[in-house]
Amino acid sequence: MNDMDLIDVRKKYIVAVSGGPDSMALLHMCITEKLDICVAHVNYRKRQSAFVEMEEVEKYCKQNNIPFYLLNEEYGYKGNFQSFARDYRYGFFYEIANKYKYGGVLIGHNEDDLIETYLMQKEKNLVTEVFGLSETNYYKGLKIYRPLLKYSTKDLLE
Repeated sequence: MNDMDLIDVRKKYIVAVSGGPDSMALLHMCITEKLDICVAHVNYRKRQSAFVEMEEVEKYCKQNNIPFYLLNEEYGYKGNFQSFARDYRYGFFYEIANKYKYGGVLIGHNEDDLIETYLMQKEKNLVTEVFGLSETNYYKGLKIYRPLLKYSTKDLLE
């Protein structure tokens, strides 16, 4: 895994898994590294395929004896969906971490996401502490790790 020095292998981690290639590659790497993990999946119910992805992630976790936590509820929001969705899922991760004593969350953001975020920030003339994405940050004291920022989607597919 990229930047394993960021990750304390003695801790338990939540792996945020959407079912896409990036998060599935991250999950595979965590299994290979024998990390103590669970999977958290959020179904925003925006696409019919989201239900198939949800079922596939749950099935994969059952086959690999990985604890699986699902947020699949009706919700309401006003304003920017992306901002709402980030708070919604990070709040879910925070609840799991506190309830089951997980030491952080591993997110499958990669180099492509880093570049996309940087370009969006530049286009909007945003002033931020970090351009793009940082390898680590916090949500209400919960440490968020992005160990795949040096991998492209192409690398992860291979």
